[in-house]
Amino acid sequence: MFRPDRLKLHIPDFRAFNQRMKTDKFSTEDLSKIAEIKGASYISRYSIELDKISNHLTDLERGHIYELTKAPGTPSCATLAQHLKEDIAALLDLIENDKPGVAKKVAEASKNI
Repeated sequence: MFRPDRLKLHIPDFRAFNQRMKTDKFSTEDLSKIAEIKGASYISRYSIELDKISNHLTDLERGHIYELTKAPGTPSCATLAQHLKEDIAALLDLIENDKPGVAKKVAEASKNI
């Protein structure tokens, strides 16, 4: 379950952060900016995308990584880092370009059924 207090974004920082994401030059400071999304509209609009990012972070926090568990099917740190990078970049693209999130797309598709 997504906890809004865990992921927040500063809207003015999106473009600079997204540019750093594209050039593979981002730091933990950049990720901390994601800890401050202002406005419930973004949280509800992109809830599925935020849940996905939150789940990756939870895996890291709980040590659910191959390097520690040696369990088949468990992602490595490198894999989780790549997923986080891709998911954050995708979310920033959706927000910057005012594109609908997965929840909105599903809602629209279910209306057509």
